[in-house]
Amino acid sequence: MFATHRETLEDLGGIGRKMPFTLTMFAIAGLSVVGVPPTSGFSSKWLIYHALMQAGQPFLALLSLVGSVLTMAYIAKFLHAAFLGQPSTTLDDVREVPRVMRVPMGILGIGCVVTGVFPGLALGPINSVLAEYGFTPLEVGLSGVLSGPGTWNATGMFIMMALAFWLGRKFVLRYTHLRETDVHSCGLPPETSTSRMGSASIYGDILRLIGGENTAKENR
Repeated sequence: MFATHRETLEDLGGIGRKMPFTLTMFAIAGLSVVGVPPTSGFSSKWLIYHALMQAGQPFLALLSLVGSVLTMAYIAKFLHAAFLGQPSTTLDDVREVPRVMRVPMGILGIGCVVTGVFPGLALGPINSVLAEYGFTPLEVGLSGVLSGPGTWNATGMFIMMALAFWLGRKFVLRYTHLRETDVHSCGLPPETSTSRMGSASIYGDILRLIGGENTAKENR
C-alpha cells in the first residue's frame, strides 16, 4: 500500500518484479503461516498436531490441518494477485520500499527461517516457562524435539532439502537448455487489460459452484 498507493488486490499485479525484496519476505512469512519447512511455522504446527493426537483429539488435529490448507489458499491468492501474474499498466513507476521498512521485514524473515532450521532457539525458552509453571518440559535440542511423539530434526531435514535443491538445480543447468518464447494468445493481440488475471478471477469458479456468485461480484 505504501509503494503503490492502492488499497485492493484487484488494482495490483506483477509488482514482484519491481519489489523483489518485499516479495521474498512475503513468501517467507506466508510459508511460515501455512507451516511449510524450513520455516518456524512448521515446527509449531507439528507440535500442535502431535499434542492433539496424544490428547486423544484426532478431530481437532484434523481441523487444524484443514485450517492450514485454507490458510495456504488465501496466502497463494494474495501472493499471485499482488506480486505475480501480469503487471498492471498503472504500476509502472512502483519502486521498492525504503530501507527503514525493509530492515524490519528482513529481521522477521530471517527469524522465521533461523528458528525454523534451529527450533531449539525458541523451544528452549518455552521449556523454561513450562518448567516454571510445573508442566513436564520437552526434551529439546538445537535441532528440535529429541524424543517423544513430536520428535523432529528440523536441522537434518533442512540439510536434506538444501542438498536436493542443489543437486536438482545443478542437473537442470547441466542437462537442460532453456529458451523464452512469446505467450501463445490464439492469434489475438496480448493486451494486458484483457489477459491480466485479477484477484476476483482466482477461485471464482469455486465460489460460483458453492453458490457464492454474489460474493465474487462484490469482490470485483
